[in-house]
Amino acid sequence: MSSFQSSDMDALVFQLLLKLSSAKELVAKLHLDLQTDVWMLKYYDPIKIIIEMDELLGKCRSYLQEQESLVRELQHLMQNIIELHLATTSTLAPMDLD
Repeated sequence: MSSFQSSDMDALVFQLLLKLSSAKELVAKLHLDLQTDVWMLKYYDPIKIIIEMDELLGKCRSYLQEQESLVRELQHLMQNIIELHLATTSTLAPMDLD
């Protein structure tokens, strides 16, 4: 990269913040789902409890898959930020006067 654009870094940081916000929303949603499901389990018969637990496990699996995807995206964005930073600092390196 020959010239550093602060807008490039801004865009990457903005993407990172969006992904972190998405992760935070997923955690909040799963927490609410778990609270609701646990409360409902107290008032059902054993067969319904098994059905609810299976649905809860499905939600947890889905949550974990979404989290894994977000982690990969965050790692990619962080790598882009690091590469952009390294490219910037290498173009601004002091000149060798020897």
